[in-house]
Amino acid sequence: MLDLSYSAVKDLRTLHCCGDLKHLNEIRFLHCDQLKSMVGIKVLPALESVNLSYSAVNNIDDLRYCKTLKRLRLHGCTHLTNFVGLEGLCLLEQVDLSATSITDLSVLSGAKRLTHLYLSRTNVTSLAALKQCSALRVLHLRRCTQLHTIHGVEDMEILCKMNVSYSHVTDLTPLRRCVKMEQLIMKECSGVDTIVPLSGMTLLTKLVLSGASVKDLTPLKNCTQMEILWLQGCKNVQNIAPLKDMEMLTVLNLNNTSVNDITPLAKCTRMRELFLGECDALQSLATLRNMKDLTTLDVKGAPAMDIVVSLENCLQLRSLVVKQCSAFDSTIVLEDMTALEELDLSETSVSCIDHLENCTRIRKLKLTLCRNLDTIGALANMKTLEELCLSVTSVENLTPLRQCTQIKTMGLLWCKQLHIITGLEHMMALEELCLAETYVEDITPLLKCTQMKRLVLSSCSRIKSIDSLVGMTSLQELDLSDTSVSSIEPLRNCTLIKVLKIQGCQYLQSIASLEVMSALEILYMGLTPVADISPLENCTRLTHLWLQCCSNVRDLRVIPSLKSLKEVFISSRMRDKVCTDGVEEEWIKFIKYSDW
Repeated sequence: MLDLSYSAVKDLRTLHCCGDLKHLNEIRFLHCDQLKSMVGIKVLPALESVNLSYSAVNNIDDLRYCKTLKRLRLHGCTHLTNFVGLEGLCLLEQVDLSATSITDLSVLSGAKRLTHLYLSRTNVTSLAALKQCSALRVLHLRRCTQLHTIHGVEDMEILCKMNVSYSHVTDLTPLRRCVKMEQLIMKECSGVDTIVPLSGMTLLTKLVLSGASVKDLTPLKNCTQMEILWLQGCKNVQNIAPLKDMEMLTVLNLNNTSVNDITPLAKCTRMRELFLGECDALQSLATLRNMKDLTTLDVKGAPAMDIVVSLENCLQLRSLVVKQCSAFDSTIVLEDMTALEELDLSETSVSCIDHLENCTRIRKLKLTLCRNLDTIGALANMKTLEELCLSVTSVENLTPLRQCTQIKTMGLLWCKQLHIITGLEHMMALEELCLAETYVEDITPLLKCTQMKRLVLSSCSRIKSIDSLVGMTSLQELDLSDTSVSSIEPLRNCTLIKVLKIQGCQYLQSIASLEVMSALEILYMGLTPVADISPLENCTRLTHLWLQCCSNVRDLRVIPSLKSLKEVFISSRMRDKVCTDGVEEEWIKFIKYSDW
């Protein structure tokens, strides 16, 4: 094998310099962005495998000399427009033409030994030319958005894996003889409304029908080897009785369906991942008691009143979503679920989480809108916690989080009982924090959070100083809207900021520190008393600027220096008060007059 991937090779005619290549059977040119053609490849008479993926090749005519070629990869060869070089390559077994410009498959009509064909992200419209390729076992047509029919696969009786996701295929009749099928992926094929042609596919182990218009699952009743079944978004599916004998099922996704009864799953004791989110008609979850090996469960929005007791035997759970389950009012059932790593209790009736104290492996915990939750002492030992959402809760004391130094993301939006953030002092891994709409005044505990990338302090009206942000050199987005901040000088070291919101900062007189923010792209500064916007002169990446109700701004002559600018918004009533002298017409067109 000769691997020239990522090299600067331009011409294959120099291959003769590499010694005796008459026995070479494989060659690779991945990402060779200077290689244009295959001229010279005929000196490799024994070649069986060629990989040109993501190269700049635009001519493969000389591949016709490679009569022994079995495997060819042209994935991502976007410069290639002519595929006639594939004609006559009768020994081809595996071909990858994904993300190329091919539309006509007639060049492959003679490849009767073809077993694997990848055509994803192409503009292929017909498979008729593949009619003689009856040896095909794997066929990928993902995101072939011009494909409306799969006629041509009728005689592919040993086809075992097929992907037509995100295509416009509606009729599955051509598949009725493909009884060897093991994996069929048809994600978001919304036009498919019947799966009768699949009734003979008793060897199916994986079927994805997400987003289809299917209603009747009866054709699947004999698919007892099924291991993975995705029906997410199949809103017409209500009855899952045909699944009752699928004892091999390990993954089942019924999210956003109309399923109202899961008792047919009683024998699916091997289930490991079950998704029942937004199944609004589901009244009971009692069947879950049989699924002792479950590791992932999503019952978001389920109205089932027996949700708590139904989870009693699911002690192996690693991920649990009970968001919007109003009947979930106690965490006592979670007490022995020590394997939990991800837990979403958002919008439930939970008011106490003391029973989580043994769940020390949790990495992601969401408690948003648990309005009556006021203490988080149980989190003290969750030292692996990385994401914590406490927004719209009654939490007022964060000191139990002192040891949770691995937290990267934290949400405390609208925690109206929160006045101090003591407990965050050692969160040096923190990258994203939202304190909006709280009564926090002192943000000194954030002094060591130097990895912060996104910080939201909007409507924290008691915050007057941002001196603690001086070391946040990684900041990319900062929201100080409607705070009492009077100076943004501490931001001089925050040169990576892309989005800055300071609107409504009524005590802010100067934006001088922005003169060093060359990365700034979006700036909201309406309703501020700032008069001089000349510091923006170096913000050459600025695309959007909001100046509504900045009544002191009179001079817009900085605009021509903002080469990336797309829009500037100022109040309509300022139309005749702002000076645009020296601003050429081509720049004035970016000025939009709006009162919000």
